[in-house]
Amino acid sequence: MIRPEEISVVLLSYARPWNLPIIVESLLEYGFTDIHIVDNWTDDGLLRAVFTDYLWGKINLFNTSINSRTAGRTLPYEEFKNDVVATVDDDYAVTKAGWDRILAEWAGDKIVAQIPDWNRQYRQAYRVPFVNIGYGSLFRKEWPVQVYTMLFEQGRITQGDWLRFSDRIFTSFFGRWSVVEATDDTLIKLRNPSGENSETDESSIHLESDYWRDQWDLVTKIIVARGETRAMMLRGDPTLSEYQGQMGFLSHAAYFDSPLENGSS
Repeated sequence: MIRPEEISVVLLSYARPWNLPIIVESLLEYGFTDIHIVDNWTDDGLLRAVFTDYLWGKINLFNTSINSRTAGRTLPYEEFKNDVVATVDDDYAVTKAGWDRILAEWAGDKIVAQIPDWNRQYRQAYRVPFVNIGYGSLFRKEWPVQVYTMLFEQGRITQGDWLRFSDRIFTSFFGRWSVVEATDDTLIKLRNPSGENSETDESSIHLESDYWRDQWDLVTKIIVARGETRAMMLRGDPTLSEYQGQMGFLSHAAYFDSPLENGSS
């Protein structure tokens, strides 16, 4: 099983920086040693103040000039010491049992994501064209960068698309994942200073607003692009090894082959 010291961790800060000390402490306790926080909070001094004399020196704070939202996970790419990257959102802490399950599932060829079922996401993981990676996940650091570069250079997406929906674009285009179900023993919901839970939990996947509908439309477009990219390779009649080598993470079957071929198959 991969060890925590062989994994780099990237965290975002734009929504709930007050939770980061709790999350970082849990990561350090588990054994992660290469932890990066993307400083895309709107108040320049707040995040640094949160960590002054508290866990300072045990993390790398990566400064950005804009709030790049979830796309910020790709920005410290060159500063990661390891090839494998872990992430978790800023409103959850993954327990030791949770990380044990996630790391045990890692085989190096697919995204591994822990997903809860209290909002139906675990049951939907193999029926929708993307997965959420914010409940605790592992992936190779080059995968989202390669996805962005390829789609951007082909004119498939804009930089604005990536800033808004990078997780969906990445996971839908990548198309391979294993999921483990989160439980009360593996995932802890952190509360806002008001004592209330975040409302973001219930909005994912259910497409209750134009934001989610726009997201779904873009994901559908990316799936088509992924199928076309795969088709272009097949027209050249490459050998299996050439195909896998050139396509890398695109060597999985296209979504339109079979809905059951998404994810862990």
